[in-house]
Amino acid sequence: MFKRTISVILAVLLVFAAASVAFAAEPARETGDGAQKTPVIYFDSETAGWSDAKYIGFHIWEIGAAAFSDWGGKAERGTRVLEYDGEIVIDTPSLVWQFDFAAKGITLEDGKQYGVIFYNDKGGQTYNLLFDTTCLGDTAYCDVDNVYENPEDSSKETLPAFWEHQDPTINGPQKVISSVGNVVGTCIPKSMTAQTLFEDFLVKTLDNARTFSLKDDQKLLDDIGADLGLTADEVKESLEKADVSSSWKYNSSTLEKEHEDPDPQPEGSVISFDANSAGWTDSAYVGFHIWEVGKGSFFEWLSKKEYGSDPDHDGVWSYDLGANGIKLDPAKHYGVIFYNEYGMEQTYNLLFDTACFGDIAYCADDAILENPVDSDKKTKAAYWKKQDPTVNGPEMIVTTIGTVAGVCIPKGLTAFDLFLDFLLYNFGAAKEYSGLTEHQLIENVAKELGLTVEDVKDAIRIAGITPDWNEARSELEHEAIEPGAPTREPCTADIAEGAGIVSADKKYLVINYSLQPEYAYDTVTLTAVPAYGYAFVKWQIEGDYEIADDSDLSSTELTIKAFSAISAHAEFKEEPQTEPMRGDYDSDKEITIMDATRAQNIIAELIERPDNEFIVAVDADKDGELTILDATRIQRVIADLCDWDGNPLPVSEPDELPLNPA
Repeated sequence: MFKRTISVILAVLLVFAAASVAFAAEPARETGDGAQKTPVIYFDSETAGWSDAKYIGFHIWEIGAAAFSDWGGKAERGTRVLEYDGEIVIDTPSLVWQFDFAAKGITLEDGKQYGVIFYNDKGGQTYNLLFDTTCLGDTAYCDVDNVYENPEDSSKETLPAFWEHQDPTINGPQKVISSVGNVVGTCIPKSMTAQTLFEDFLVKTLDNARTFSLKDDQKLLDDIGADLGLTADEVKESLEKADVSSSWKYNSSTLEKEHEDPDPQPEGSVISFDANSAGWTDSAYVGFHIWEVGKGSFFEWLSKKEYGSDPDHDGVWSYDLGANGIKLDPAKHYGVIFYNEYGMEQTYNLLFDTACFGDIAYCADDAILENPVDSDKKTKAAYWKKQDPTVNGPEMIVTTIGTVAGVCIPKGLTAFDLFLDFLLYNFGAAKEYSGLTEHQLIENVAKELGLTVEDVKDAIRIAGITPDWNEARSELEHEAIEPGAPTREPCTADIAEGAGIVSADKKYLVINYSLQPEYAYDTVTLTAVPAYGYAFVKWQIEGDYEIADDSDLSSTELTIKAFSAISAHAEFKEEPQTEPMRGDYDSDKEITIMDATRAQNIIAELIERPDNEFIVAVDADKDGELTILDATRIQRVIADLCDWDGNPLPVSEPDELPLNPA
């Protein structure tokens, strides 16, 4: 009892000595009015769940400047506030910690803004809390029910702290745009505005947010703009100021607009090329040869309308499409070739759309591609600095020798379209100059384009050609099976020996084993076409099947009912050839209208051209060439209008004279 009385007396005496701490600080902390301007701030560690903390650190800095002391140092540690019951100080530490700026030698200036992070001895820390001198004497607390995304690492969370007596938009959790494009916090630093905060994000973090936010530019920038209270006009202005290329469109924005822009292009429709990257450091000018994919160019090659400009004389040439009367459709692809004076050097086709406005193209040191027109030459590939090259980049084509060059498939086309175009127009040249067999050539091109066996079969059928490509030996993937589809088994058809072409009209046989004991089955038609100098012998079929028509295994066309997966092999043998018949272009030993049709298809390059020896052997008009006159000669011979040498045939007299009504 005596001991407790002495403690109370000592406490009363201490009141006068510690008045600046207890009596001055506590009322200011409760009222938060800062009238006394005591240079102290408080933090309630209990609100953060840090009741067992050995110490609380106050990491403090002036906005835009370095921290006042090192993280974790003793100079940053606060002190516990003693309990206060309204009358006297009770000699018991509380869970409220204080930081005395004067005691730490720190002077705060009116009008400036500062930041503080509270942390404990176990590694816990709060989110950035902004404050100024009006917060002196106020207490910060944590809202554990309203955790924030960590702005540096969006997979983590952080505790926000607030002031008890402050407007959080003036002094509160610092407002930032996180690494994935989310707006975090409530208080924009005094040195910034919502628009400058947005522009800082565009320059530093936009690319990362594009990757991880799972939003396109329109959604991403509209969402951020809405959270920052920006208008569409301010977003547009910031994009231009930050010099960032984006697919965001003013007219498509959900943000408030000052006016609807009826025709936003050609404003800002500028593309650039860094000629230094191509080694063109002394170019008198750089040309921009531009065209819409699938159509002609806007201006003639080497014309002055294609010249770019380099006003800064730094080797980066720009071309203003709008100033040259070129208006681009955002849904279409365009191509550009950069060249120096007189067209002596030029780049490979580079595809672009309106998302590339404001971007700069450059040549990569190791990006040398085969010239798509002349395979003996090489050309430098150009890329856009801020674009995905598979979306806007070097055009993907199949060259004249069967090489796949480039990475960007033009809009409106697919890899299948490129392959079909190759079969129709470049397959013959590629066979001649690539040094590969037809099977190797088709396999290489299809594999580079990511096509399946079924894609190749469809393209060959549409092209109307019969290349020596063997499906059974193909290393390409098969078409993916739809989830939930019936059990599917592959049907293969190939050559056992000899030479020829075989095919099956089914990609897969559908076998439903749930229908016991009767199997559900599918029919498949096998076709064997012997090559010149060979004859078909018979089919060898592995699997459970029955012949579905009157044919047998020696029939070149065979339809079977398959009860399991089958593997069919066609056997051919060499056959001595008789002298080819004149005009017999389909080698069926008969002269019909089909021979004239086949001759026309060969001339139009719709089917593969036979070798010249065969052309001469069956030449209809014997002029040594295959022309439309051969097809005409066949038709006239069939109609008995002339003989094979073109001589008119006599007109036979009718057996009876016609009845004369007169």
